[in-house]
Amino acid sequence: DDFYTRDDREFKNKILNLNSKIDLKYNKEDFLNNYIDSYYSESNIDSLIKDYEELLFKNISSVNMLFIELEEYVTEEYYIQAKEIIDNLLISKNYLEIKNNLQKLPKLTKNDLEEAKLIKKNINDKIDDLINLCEYDDTNEIKNLICETKDYVKVIIDIIKKFDKKINQYKFEIDKYEFNDIAKMAIKLLKENESVKDEIKHSLNEIMIDEYQDTS
Repeated sequence: DDFYTRDDREFKNKILNLNSKIDLKYNKEDFLNNYIDSYYSESNIDSLIKDYEELLFKNISSVNMLFIELEEYVTEEYYIQAKEIIDNLLISKNYLEIKNNLQKLPKLTKNDLEEAKLIKKNINDKIDDLINLCEYDDTNEIKNLICETKDYVKVIIDIIKKFDKKINQYKFEIDKYEFNDIAKMAIKLLKENESVKDEIKHSLNEIMIDEYQDTS
């Protein structure tokens, strides 16, 4: 029901686009079969959250760089007040500390220079971005939200597998294949036939790769 719409063209196009990208993998079948266990493993989810925190720290670093620029255009009193806000962000060690330490800079005083206005605006815009990124209560909520997508991903994988089965059957029937299909067949031949692999390994000293820049 969650996937039902009056016009499913957008959903269909997204599935086809996703399938085209996955199709570049020589081990596509294994990738799809193992994706759920791999992506939703505790270690991977922890890694995703760590990456998310790294993104936040990178944004905080950008805020600090702008704040350094701000110093020469504001009064000492304003700078000390604003520095406390920035310092609290800089000492944050994880998602929850960042979330709790987010605060916009105060209004400029009449004695601050005109150049300070744009820099302060840029700082507060970046802090707004951080506030939006920290919309979740804690990392447990992020974990739960990731896990909630699991059933949807299973459906998408199932659709791709069924599509692959039909398209591969059609290619077999008309005996027409794309370049990626031929490359995968060659890899499959080598992986599943030790004698073929040994023959090629012992008969070739060098292999020239043409158009190497086009490989992924």
